[in-house]
Amino acid sequence: SDPRITLLKGEAQRLADVLTPEMLALPKPWLIVEDSSHLHDDSLAVLDFFDPHLASGDYIVIEDGVVAFMGPAYDKYEQGPTRAVDDFLARRGADYVLDDSLCDHFGRNVTYNPNGWLKRL
Repeated sequence: SDPRITLLKGEAQRLADVLTPEMLALPKPWLIVEDSSHLHDDSLAVLDFFDPHLASGDYIVIEDGVVAFMGPAYDKYEQGPTRAVDDFLARRGADYVLDDSLCDHFGRNVTYNPNGWLKRL
């Protein structure tokens, strides 16, 4: 237990129920890590929720896009995280860059988060 850390539980598609305006006004920079259900709609909801709250230099990481490449046992996720990032960037890509230095640190997309490190411009 660390007094600097507070665990909040909530639903990816209802983050406003958990994250108060005071929390969203906390000092920057931020590193947001989305590691929920790995379903498209949940990952996209997190991206859309945090988008207006992120400032230049903040990061949002979409975890486990690797499920798109892990075979039949992971088909139930329907490439959720990867599709969510693609859909989000199709709409909001002018304000973000994929940080290849983090995605490709050990080789091209040798990570559980392929193309999942988004940096706000």
